[in-house]
Amino acid sequence: QVLRLSASTRRDFGGHAEYLLKIFKWDPAISSFYEARMENEIDRATVLADRPAFAKWLLTDRNIYDLDHGRLVVDEKFLAKSAVSVAPGGLSRSQNNIV
Repeated sequence: QVLRLSASTRRDFGGHAEYLLKIFKWDPAISSFYEARMENEIDRATVLADRPAFAKWLLTDRNIYDLDHGRLVVDEKFLAKSAVSVAPGGLSRSQNNIV
């Protein structure tokens, strides 16, 4: 949790919290964790920097089929290493974003 506002601070939501999401994987070769990419969490900046590459990857028959059937796995090169989740739900859901 990176931010918490009490209900008295934000009366419109009855409280507000923001969470930083990250994934760490263990590398036995160096006996340490490293920051990994998040499964199916698209990195918006990467996609916007190379829209043609993302479109080429996404718009294949196989990926369109998988997307339509809810089982698309996004290519690692388009994935984010972190995201921010804003809670509670309701109107604040539109604030959820990738960093």
